[in-house]
Amino acid sequence: MPDYSLLAIPAFTILAVVPHAGEGNVQHMKKTLPPAVFATFERAEAAHKNSMESLPLFIAATLSGVFAEKLTRTDVGNAQFSAIFLGIRVLYTLLYVCLALCFYQIYKAAVALA
Repeated sequence: MPDYSLLAIPAFTILAVVPHAGEGNVQHMKKTLPPAVFATFERAEAAHKNSMESLPLFIAATLSGVFAEKLTRTDVGNAQFSAIFLGIRVLYTLLYVCLALCFYQIYKAAVALA
């Protein structure tokens, strides 16, 4: 049976890269996208950077948990930690990026009502 907490490391790495996937020529995007959409892009970029900053700590916590469980044969809750951490990071990324979408929707409604 695989150690799912170890598999959480590449899963988190993928999660950290996903918001960054839309990066292209930033200056071109700034000129061509509506301001609210570009703001969403910037928030996705910020979520990516935040994830990349926390990646080393997550790897260290996961590996130390794996070593502790293997060497002492004691359950330190590493699988639960990894699952909860990944779940919270998914939620964080969605809420952080989608918050800008809420403001964009308000903007669109304001323009329609004008």
